[in-house]
Amino acid sequence: MKTSHPLFPHGVSSLARNQTPVFLAGVCLVAALIAGCATEVANHVFIKQSYPAKPENYAVEIFTNGLPAKLFERAAILDVQCEGQGFIDPTIQKAIPMFIKEARAAGCDAVIEITEEKTPANWTLETRVKHYTGIGVVYK
Repeated sequence: MKTSHPLFPHGVSSLARNQTPVFLAGVCLVAALIAGCATEVANHVFIKQSYPAKPENYAVEIFTNGLPAKLFERAAILDVQCEGQGFIDPTIQKAIPMFIKEARAAGCDAVIEITEEKTPANWTLETRVKHYTGIGVVYK
């Protein structure tokens, strides 16, 4: 027996009509898992004094090796925590956008001395967490 259905104007069998909610629930579950695969959290603490935030489009420099050639002052400690789930490992590439965002919020021109720490208590097959710390600097 075929009946009319808003998504299937040519009709669907009663078996297919009964499976539509199960299919939609499955699609929602997959979408939630994909969206929840990684979380990045960041914050900063000023070292001596606070600085006004930089504009959203300000180009913050990231130094994974070495130091800037310009004179600078260490202004803030920047922390970024990245979480990956399943087989997705958090990497420095996931942390860099958060360092840039946090450096702008702290009024910094660049981020230097980035260190990485795997959080052993939270490192399982299901959830992987890495903590990155960097120093936000202001050019003189």
